[in-house]
Amino acid sequence: MTKRPSAFHRRIVVATAAMLILTFSTALAWQLPIGSFLVLGTLEHRALLSVAELRALPIPMQTITVTFLAGQAPQQHTYVGRASTT
Repeated sequence: MTKRPSAFHRRIVVATAAMLILTFSTALAWQLPIGSFLVLGTLEHRALLSVAELRALPIPMQTITVTFLAGQAPQQHTYVGRASTT
């Protein structure tokens, strides 16, 4: 005799399928043009900027040197770019 799946298991399968569909459809809807940045957050206006538009903004350059441990070995890296906060 074959045991039929319970209503609970059917609901789990349907919920999982729905989540996968929503995840992939949302990801496809948010694909940005190559070389663009989507600026989100607590802003009055969201922005979609190209690399050229981002470079043209009057944002000062910033150099940050960080040191951290990678396992037991110390690592030091320097990053140069536009300041994301002021």
